[in-house]
Amino acid sequence: MRVYSPIGLQEILSMKDGCYLQHLSGCFGFARLPCNRCGLCLRSSDAQVNQLTKETTSSAAQKAIVNPYKRRDVSIASNTNQTKKGRLSGPNEVHTSQKVAQETSKLMKELRRNAKWVFSELLYRCLVCGKADCNGELCLNACFRCGNRCHKTNGCTFNNARLAKILSNKGVCFGCFDTRQHTMIQHDMLACPYKRRLRRLLFLDHDRKGNDFEDYLRQLYCSELSFVSFVASYSHDTSLGR
Repeated sequence: MRVYSPIGLQEILSMKDGCYLQHLSGCFGFARLPCNRCGLCLRSSDAQVNQLTKETTSSAAQKAIVNPYKRRDVSIASNTNQTKKGRLSGPNEVHTSQKVAQETSKLMKELRRNAKWVFSELLYRCLVCGKADCNGELCLNACFRCGNRCHKTNGCTFNNARLAKILSNKGVCFGCFDTRQHTMIQHDMLACPYKRRLRRLLFLDHDRKGNDFEDYLRQLYCSELSFVSFVASYSHDTSLGR
């Protein structure tokens, strides 16, 4: 019979894995299964439980992570797109856009109607002095080209060449300062039905604003809306606008 010395017992007790009883039985020539009750068996069982818990947690975490490059479900993507569309163009926003468009269209119609009154009266009288025999220059004590009161017309730098650079492709007649879309397809400056009366209103409007004449022309003819708004602003001086 093998008798264990204290050193041998210390070696057995220092084991880190296996089973104490299984190891002792093997030393005496007996074979047995692990007892599952000694310290080593219980420690091994706890380690297996912990490992299984970690694997389960890791697997659940991997399933919870969403791959950004993975193709999403069609139904989810469809619902998301519908939500975005509803958020971008909801009923309130559509209604607001329609309301703004209607108000803009209403304003344009009103400006065109008022401007038409002005164009009609410019055919037979000057709106500044109110006289029918004034062509727009008789009541102007300033330069006939730019309306400046500090120099004469012959010394004015706003000739047709300079105006053509400032108002290129704007369709502006430099005789009356009207745009072609409001007069005729082939406009004759000498035979203009408005004479210089629209130019006179332009000089008056420039005097009221007081900015540089070149900048004033660029802003005035930047769009048809700005030009029509300028003409319509004198509708209160017409017979229909009173």
